[in-house]
Amino acid sequence: MAYLQPTPLRAGNLIDKDPGGYEGIPWGSSLSQRDSFTVVDDAGEIIGYDRKEDSLRLGQAPVDYVRYVAVGGKLKPEPKS
Repeated sequence: MAYLQPTPLRAGNLIDKDPGGYEGIPWGSSLSQRDSFTVVDDAGEIIGYDRKEDSLRLGQAPVDYVRYVAVGGKLKPEPKS
């Protein structure tokens, strides 16, 4: 018989090596103030954007589209201190 104790999931940084943003856009940036983005979904607090002239790649893999999502007006909520 084996006893397994679950490890609690922490809500902190789940990325081992956080790059500090995505495609040159720092986390916490406002996308609404950038001319290179177009609103495609608006649910109030959550807004989806498409980037004009995006490379449409995720790493080396080609993708059909990349949707940038701002929550509270920011690309990613800034971590709480």
